[in-house]
Amino acid sequence: EAAAKAGEMAHADMWLRTALQLDSRSAWQVALNTFLDACAKSGRPSDVVACFAKFETLSLEPDRYSYNCVLQSFARASQVAAMPRWLCKMEGSRVDPDALTCNSFLSAYSRAGQPDEALKWFQGMKCR
Repeated sequence: EAAAKAGEMAHADMWLRTALQLDSRSAWQVALNTFLDACAKSGRPSDVVACFAKFETLSLEPDRYSYNCVLQSFARASQVAAMPRWLCKMEGSRVDPDALTCNSFLSAYSRAGQPDEALKWFQGMKCR
């Protein structure tokens, strides 16, 4: 987790590889989310999406934290166009958005100079 907070991809990758050698699905989940977080903080949404695909490969269910990492990575990179699709994917997986999800949308659309879109997403999410 400390590696993810510092955005140190090499350490997060090492942790992921080590955890995947264990026979523990819960360790895989934690390691994958840690790696997702590191990718999100590094500002590379394509890496986050590639890492997210490992959930399916490992037959793991992404959780709210997993989806929020993806959304935050797009928000940080000001790639707002991809965010609604990921929100739909999140909800389609029966994972409910939370305050962090909402904040990602508000931040991304505000930074993109689209305050009306930010308001639209906020109003839509507060009803959930």
